[in-house]
Amino acid sequence: MDSDDSNSSNDNEECVMEEDREFEMLCGLALKGIILARNLRTPCHTSDRTGHMFITEVLNGHPRRCYELFRLNVPVFRQLCLDLATNYGLQQTRKAFPYSFGSRAKTECRHHQADANYNDDVPEYILNNPRYYPMFKGIVPQKDEVKYIGRKGYATQNIMAVCDFNMCFTFVWAGWEGTAHDTRIFNEALQRPDLNFPYPTGDKYYVVDAGYPNTRGYLAPYKGTNIRYHLPDFRRGHTAAIREPRGPKEKFNYLHSSLRNIIERTFGVWKARWALLKDMHVNYKYKNQVKIVIASMAIDNYIRKVGRFDEAFNRAQQESYNTVRGDTGSDVYEEGPSTRRTSNDDLYMAARRDIIAQDIITLRR
Repeated sequence: MDSDDSNSSNDNEECVMEEDREFEMLCGLALKGIILARNLRTPCHTSDRTGHMFITEVLNGHPRRCYELFRLNVPVFRQLCLDLATNYGLQQTRKAFPYSFGSRAKTECRHHQADANYNDDVPEYILNNPRYYPMFKGIVPQKDEVKYIGRKGYATQNIMAVCDFNMCFTFVWAGWEGTAHDTRIFNEALQRPDLNFPYPTGDKYYVVDAGYPNTRGYLAPYKGTNIRYHLPDFRRGHTAAIREPRGPKEKFNYLHSSLRNIIERTFGVWKARWALLKDMHVNYKYKNQVKIVIASMAIDNYIRKVGRFDEAFNRAQQESYNTVRGDTGSDVYEEGPSTRRTSNDDLYMAARRDIIAQDIITLRR
């Protein structure tokens, strides 16, 4: 009798354990189903299609996939295709890409010259910011800077670009060898009417880096071994007193550098978006590398003007955005036989810089 009771008890325990195992397995399957349902609602990389069918699938599929493949959100991509078809003769096809250039395709290279209104207006970014206004009221709403693609022992580019406060490129001259000095490119740009460089007029000026001369129309920072300029230089101090700009020249340089930071952000967005820029020397001929630079900057401008919620630009607008200084063309300007200036333009801009520096001290007390 006792033996029968013992066997019955063991059978009951095994049944309970079996039910527990089944319940755990069902719970596991249910949990797996929930995870899959949440994470794979819209598959991201599942296609074996090519050409027109592939592009159509991408545009109608997971939004993230379009951004990862084309570096544009779906609405911006569609709008770009529409604008190219409407204004530049882009025609639809069923071949490898849903759109291709027809016989009416146009290739244009437009440089925006500075007109009277452009030079007379004070940029809203300056006008609405007491940190900069009225000291920098003469600034043109663009900035001038030279950037490098790299110095790694292979052919590199030195690019001269002008940016506005909306993080758009307004003038680009690409294709210079990476070893070319800033001042050489600057002087060539001023002497080439065919480039249509947007010269500042009247009392307007560009805010330029230390690699450029401080002359009429181009406001450079103060230079000197004991004068800080770049924002990271001011942030390295261990105490607030050390980090604080000292004297009128450093106070001027601090605001000057913070204004120029917009170009660091603009180039940061551009480089982060287009990963192919890092390996162009491996995959493309040099002449094609130059075209890629200009084309990618043009698309960046289009995204900025059309796309309202571009994550790269949104990150760059955050106060905490960290601009990485790499090959940024920050060599200090040194005059040579071909660039030495003795005109009154240099004296004029030196005096104007001193006035701005003094105004910063006076108006910000």
